[in-house]
Amino acid sequence: MGVDSIIYDGELVDWLKAFFSYTERRRLGRGQTLYQEDAVIDFHLTEEGFKAHIHGSRFKPYLVKATFDDTLPNPADVQLDCSCPDSAEPCKHAICAVIHWVVVMDNQRSNKWNLKDINRLNSFSRRRTADAPGNITALGKLQGLASEGPPAADQFSDAVFWHVHPDLNDLMKGIYTVVKRDLERM
Repeated sequence: MGVDSIIYDGELVDWLKAFFSYTERRRLGRGQTLYQEDAVIDFHLTEEGFKAHIHGSRFKPYLVKATFDDTLPNPADVQLDCSCPDSAEPCKHAICAVIHWVVVMDNQRSNKWNLKDINRLNSFSRRRTADAPGNITALGKLQGLASEGPPAADQFSDAVFWHVHPDLNDLMKGIYTVVKRDLERM
């Protein structure tokens, strides 16, 4: 996994690479895979660090807690605790959570959460095959549609008809049908 492709801030790229140097190679690979498969179910920053629930091999997600003193501590000073049975430190779930934390910090520093950033967060999704020629994901199609012009409501000065709300189920079925049809054409 290329850290530079998911994190823009150079200081955070260097920090994450330094953190990786403290990890066992196989667990690092498995932790990166978990991150790529969107295994982070829940994530919260805390006064002491962060807490994350990571999907693993068991039904109940594993709880990862990280404790540190500084906003960006020395990677060796990060205390990681995971509820999984693996005694290695850090385990693959903790590695996944740390990657997610650094991506969140990167987005906080840039103070931008737009479609590009959301796509960057999802760029390693297991639903996407990066090597496929001409690969266009559903998110990519939605980004294309969003960049084609302003929202429909902004295109009309007197949008009196916008008070009519369609049934959400019907709207979602319509979107699903269009996206499914377009994906089948690829």
